Amino acid sequence: LPMVHKMPITVQRSLSFLPVEVDPEAREAADASSEWRLRIWRTVLPTVPQYLLLGKGYAISASDLIMANDTQGRGAAGDSETSILAGDYHNGPLSLIIPLGIFGVIGFVWFLYAGFKVLLNNYRYGDPALRQVNIFLLSYFLARLFYFTFIFGAFHGELAIFVGLIGLSVSLNGGMRQPQPVPVEKPAFAHMKLARAARQAIQA
Repeated sequence: LPMVHKMPITVQRSLSFLPVEVDPEAREAADASSEWRLRIWRTVLPTVPQYLLLGKGYAISASDLIMANDTQGRGAAGDSETSILAGDYHNGPLSLIIPLGIFGVIGFVWFLYAGFKVLLNNYRYGDPALRQVNIFLLSYFLARLFYFTFIFGAFHGELAIFVGLIGLSVSLNGGMRQPQPVPVEKPAFAHMKLARAARQAIQA
């Protein structure tokens, strides 16, 4: 951290939220990027109730796209208009609920729960030789989920990562591993042991 100001601008920009010395250009670029995203969210959030039940979908009107580019080129609209029109909200939950609605959200949450259960079971009950790999897959899944939910995300891109992590875990572990059942002693064998113990006691 004391050497952040000597690192490339992109690194300084990503760490500018920390109380460290960074290049003023990097801090200004980070602030501008944050404000740009907040402007998109302020514009998009009021439209969520409109698409809550039936999502907007992914179709883009060519005329709307041309108009947005034209007004942006003339300076009549902010540079966020084209991103909003293309569904690039720079926010994971918004990129899910607006195109797919509440039913898409429910389906994705169910998928995340099922995927987490697979990764957790494979970590707990998988082959000890794969323990480090299973730890990595579970940790990376949780990190990407946090990133998608709170920092930056796009459903159409993150979905491939989530599916890939779960698929890799399933292929390495041969499915979802389950705890080994505890062997239950059959009553017949228990009676035989009891009889043997009784005979030994009598002989003694």
